Amino acid sequence: MTSLFINNQEVEVSPGTSILEACREHGADVPYFCYHPELSVAANCRMCLVEVEGWAKPAASCCTPVSEGMKVKTQSDSLAKDREMVMEYLLIHHPLDCPVCDQGGSCKLQDYTVEHGASKGRYSEPKRAVVNYELGPFVNTCMTRCIHCTRCVRFADEVAGTGDIGILNRSDHMTIAGIVEEALESELSGNLPDICPVGALLDKPSHDVSRPWEMSHHQSTCTQCPNGCDISIESRGDEVMRIRPIDGSPEPWICDRGRYVYDAFRSDNRILKPTVRVDGKLDEATWDEAFEKTASLLKGKRVGILFSADWSIEGQMAIRLMRDALFPEARVAYGLHRRDMRKFAFEEGFSMTTAQIEAAEQVVVLGSDLRQRLPLLMQRLRKRGRAGKPVSRIGAMNYRTNMDLTSDALVRPRDWAAVIARAMDQVSEVGKTAAGFDGWKAAVSDRHEAGKILADALLADSCALVVGEEIRAHEDAAALIHGLDLLMRACGHAEADNDGRNLIPEG
Repeated sequence: MTSLFINNQEVEVSPGTSILEACREHGADVPYFCYHPELSVAANCRMCLVEVEGWAKPAASCCTPVSEGMKVKTQSDSLAKDREMVMEYLLIHHPLDCPVCDQGGSCKLQDYTVEHGASKGRYSEPKRAVVNYELGPFVNTCMTRCIHCTRCVRFADEVAGTGDIGILNRSDHMTIAGIVEEALESELSGNLPDICPVGALLDKPSHDVSRPWEMSHHQSTCTQCPNGCDISIESRGDEVMRIRPIDGSPEPWICDRGRYVYDAFRSDNRILKPTVRVDGKLDEATWDEAFEKTASLLKGKRVGILFSADWSIEGQMAIRLMRDALFPEARVAYGLHRRDMRKFAFEEGFSMTTAQIEAAEQVVVLGSDLRQRLPLLMQRLRKRGRAGKPVSRIGAMNYRTNMDLTSDALVRPRDWAAVIARAMDQVSEVGKTAAGFDGWKAAVSDRHEAGKILADALLADSCALVVGEEIRAHEDAAALIHGLDLLMRACGHAEADNDGRNLIPEG
């Protein structure tokens, strides 16, 4: 640990920590615009200046690492003057439209102007205006408000992996624009308004509908994919106005599907009342009429129950109680895409957290379009790849990706068994085997290089398998998942709670 003094208080932080991170960790207030804990350091805004004893000039705390015995001051008369000058520069061209800006009331620029800015600006020349670029259906732009913190550019490049926002020109003529002047390709684009510290990028669906202080905040969990992100539902009265990630949550982003699902609440096609089919046509009915009709249809007949995998736990429990009480012989299914109804060797769901998958020595994605199915897991794997850790993919389709894969193999759907058998053959050569391998020997084929990729990953000390819809919906899914289970057990990955077997649920 490195020991330093912040405002005459001795603290300890990890070596390599920046002064700003040390101050945030120990409760010392330092203003900043361009810094974000999930993005690289840009040091654009110069708002985070601090004084370091023995240094001739103030230091930008976001890009200055701590050193042993360093003495830092975050408040002084000279720093107050420096921050006032930085604020004056940032406000030179900023329009005075706080009363009509969606960011008003939750704006860092507004807050810091009150706290650190001068009461009157000296600039009296004509202000610069900037053309607004179209960034698609989710992001509204007012680029005259932009202070060039470049958070959005770094997000598009480092997190989303699309790089479709960039910088044009330089200095006072710098502008932020979409590279191709069309809709953003990222499935995480709704996070851009969240990270913009001013009102340059705004949420388009909720534009001009409510003020921050008018909305109530309700913590919840997103149900749009198995990731189960923590979300804050913001409402005014009985109407949902927008959905955002919870500040301080382990996962700082949410995908566009989870963010904008509330639009379905307002759909004219939502079923709000029961309907009964009469002469081939669905007519509205009372609840009593609907229950009476349902009961008459269920009497003395074999019953099958089909419900959505996206349904709430409470709804699923109600179905189970009804089945147990009224139709104990009824079969229950929760999806339309599963063809093999035999019991799987390991259940649908994740045995590892997203962070544990990211930290595993090897990660292999088997037959899944993660970018569409689990955008936040894909983002974690991209982050892992940027750190130089291996990520491999095996599948029947060359799904669009936003990262460089260590290995990427295409297999025909009918060849999944041969891939698993080849992997068994490979791990057997180094003494890893399990009861049941013999039954797969007939399927071994040297031409399936994907089996070697799978085996090499499984032989690592820790391995995360992410098994997707191509295998789960396969006509022989139970056998394929049984084979993967044998492989994991043979390689010693099935003992711990986080055993590496992750089967993406339907939904």
